[in-house]
This record gives sequence, C-alpha cells and structure tokens, in this order.
Amino acid sequence: MPEIGVYESIIFDAVEKVTGIREITSETNLLSRSVGIFPADFLYIFKIIEKELNVEISSVFIDSTYEVFIVKNFAKKLSEIC
Repeated sequence: MPEIGVYESIIFDAVEKVTGIREITSETNLLSRSVGIFPADFLYIFKIIEKELNVEISSVFIDSTYEVFIVKNFAKKLSEIC
C-alpha cells in the first residue's frame, strides 16, 4: 500500500487541475471558504481521483463526517479503500 503522501499528491494534483489552486497542504479543509473551491468543482476533482486510483469515490464518504474534507483525512480514507 502506498504511503499517505502519495494520496495527498493525487488530491493536490486534482485540485490544481480543476481549480488552479496550489496553496493547499495536508491540513487544508477543502470545504473552507478561504480555499475557494466551488461546490461543482468537486465533481470534476472526484472524477480525476476515481480515474487515477480506479476507485468509487463515494466509498470515501461512507461513515465519514465533514472532516473527511481535510486533505490528510481524505488521503487516509483513500488509502483504506485502495
């Protein structure tokens, strides 16, 4: 199983491809207004991640709270389902 950092990089890349936003870290809450990701952009971000990892992204959200949108938590969930 790859390290969490690999999954974080995939998230960073997907966010940048869709939004152009590069100033995020593993502690960033992707839902934060200060980040500036439009809700519709998440559909495209999730699609990129699904293709990259060949996973069903909805699995990330099963039994999760809003805290799953913190990059390190999102990466951890991805590592668990891959």
